[in-house]
Amino acid sequence: MKAKITNDQLEIEDNALYNSGSIDYYEIEVEFTPEWEDLTKYAILVKGEDAVKIPVAASTIKIDSNTSGTYFLGFIGYTIEDDEKTYQISTNLLPVFFQIGAGEINAREAQDLPDPTTWETYLEEIQAIVDGAENVDIDAVKVGDTATITITNRQGVQKQVQVQDGKTVTNIQIVDGNLVFTVE
Repeated sequence: MKAKITNDQLEIEDNALYNSGSIDYYEIEVEFTPEWEDLTKYAILVKGEDAVKIPVAASTIKIDSNTSGTYFLGFIGYTIEDDEKTYQISTNLLPVFFQIGAGEINAREAQDLPDPTTWETYLEEIQAIVDGAENVDIDAVKVGDTATITITNRQGVQKQVQVQDGKTVTNIQIVDGNLVFTVE
């Protein structure tokens, strides 16, 4: 958004929507014609009976990020001598809209989901399992009622187990890059 002031007329260019609830402030660029040179300049942001006076500094104003709803924006410029205003110019007021953003919502945490730190832990554990399982070769040969399972890990080390019919391989894990399991 850009506020352009020509004499005492305000024009708003690129009146983009801003979302409230962000961290920091929204900056609006302000451009003045020469009549405003050497004046103390303020933006006036009005909503209903409430008005906020915002200083213009380095040709910008900063709007509080919690501002939401329809406001009217205008500008005043003045000179002061001996603690009294000796000259003042003011612009028309134009509507600007700040929509409510997600940062304004007081949301509760989902009860069934882990917090982000726990998710990170899960992802690291899954990645370790995937990394450990790379290049693992599993062969099985059955002769009669006995199956011989040969597992070759990524370092080329083989582990062999024989499983008779009716038995189960359980508790399969990767520990320090090696496949560990139990036959029951």
